[in-house]
Amino acid sequence: YLLDLETGEREVSDAPEVVFDSSAYDLTKLWFTSTGGVRAPVYVMHKAGLELDGSHPTILNGYGGFNSNTKPGFSTTRLAWLEAGGVYAVATLRGGSEFGETWHQDGMLENKQHVFDDFIAAAEKLIEAGFTNPDHLAISGGSNGGLLVGSAMTQRPELFRAVLCTYPDLDMVRFYQFTETNNMPALLEYGDASIPNQFEAIRRYSP
Repeated sequence: YLLDLETGEREVSDAPEVVFDSSAYDLTKLWFTSTGGVRAPVYVMHKAGLELDGSHPTILNGYGGFNSNTKPGFSTTRLAWLEAGGVYAVATLRGGSEFGETWHQDGMLENKQHVFDDFIAAAEKLIEAGFTNPDHLAISGGSNGGLLVGSAMTQRPELFRAVLCTYPDLDMVRFYQFTETNNMPALLEYGDASIPNQFEAIRRYSP
């Protein structure tokens, strides 16, 4: 965009054309049930007319933390994956903001395991619905999402064929020692393993 600093008006200066026929693709919303009977959706993107025979290479992405709203969006990279016959799914997980502050708090501190339970339940739903199978299911996540897929991988290794774990937080027992600035937002989300009553919950899920 070009912004006129005097009037505040803006105009598009460069907008690459993307050839995209939305009718060639479907977005399916599935509901899964996780720990405590909690229900949440997983959004599944795929080519229209996909046969649900359990054979499709599938990437499941998630975040589940820091009050962040995670929903599917357009991406040329994902479009290429769909064109190649792949399936791309985005799981709605506790710890985010999708269903309010209670939803956020139910996925932080001593409740952090709920996030991993939700993600695993979403993966199982994709398999149950016939989109994929464990030999064709990959999971991906970055930062807090890296912790997510790292924990899911170690807790249910038989469920996933590949894991893309980017710039993750993994050693959560020592996480509080890793920053000179004493990363308070993250410690408020994960907890502080130097505090005895928080240590055990962190130790249980730390990859």
